[in-house]
Amino acid sequence: MSGPATIGESCVDRYLPPIGLDTPGGNALTVAAGLAAAGLPTAHAGAVGEDDEGRFLLARAAEHGIDTRHVAVVPGRTGLTTITVTPDGDRAFESEELGVSATFRPSDEAVEFLKTRAWVHATGPADIVDALEAVAGAGVPVSYDVYDPPRTERLHELAPLLAVAFLSAPGSSAAEAADLARDAVGRGARAAVVSRGKEGCLMLTGGIVVEQRAVPARIVDTLGAGDALIAGVIRGFLGDAAPRAALERAAHAAAAACGHLGAWPPTP
Repeated sequence: MSGPATIGESCVDRYLPPIGLDTPGGNALTVAAGLAAAGLPTAHAGAVGEDDEGRFLLARAAEHGIDTRHVAVVPGRTGLTTITVTPDGDRAFESEELGVSATFRPSDEAVEFLKTRAWVHATGPADIVDALEAVAGAGVPVSYDVYDPPRTERLHELAPLLAVAFLSAPGSSAAEAADLARDAVGRGARAAVVSRGKEGCLMLTGGIVVEQRAVPARIVDTLGAGDALIAGVIRGFLGDAAPRAALERAAHAAAAACGHLGAWPPTP
């Protein structure tokens, strides 16, 4: 059976001084890295620029075993996010340029490839909506990460296609997070997972809310914890794990992501 794939944003995460380090990032590509690190044959469809940052991302993806045949290399700049880390390990985004990811539209060949995958996880540009409709129509489970409020309208459009809607509400109460999940499911998603940051996460599926506490972690850098959570949930579902087991696995993955600098797991 084929493995999962991701589609959407990729970028270079540039840590400002005193760290002064470039690492690979972007929501969709980071989820791909987490799935590949779990031993799943993982592919990514997206876009990078014809620049050093694009070459850097492709090289790092190859090191992690990610199939990038459907990553378009196009004129323009690769996405770039600048980051600082607070003394307690919390990441702060100083700037974000989506670059060529902002206008990425998968080719017909890429869409046909995605239709063969066991799962497709997406983030980002509006131009991927048609592709997700085609993939879901082929019977492939699709998930989408709604990681900031401007994407709410996108969720409303995509919800009927989704096996899982992923939402982020750091600091929210369990009741508030459950309301967000119910809204997503009410709009058509079959399940919803809401990350609450250090408070943990919850999943709504089959009319039942399952809560998961955050796993204690050594906090070096929180960047990528949410994407690790997503990869953990997808891995659980692909392995036919029950919702509670999938969430527990995902929480451990998120805790591990906080223990190193950068969003991606260490190079195998």
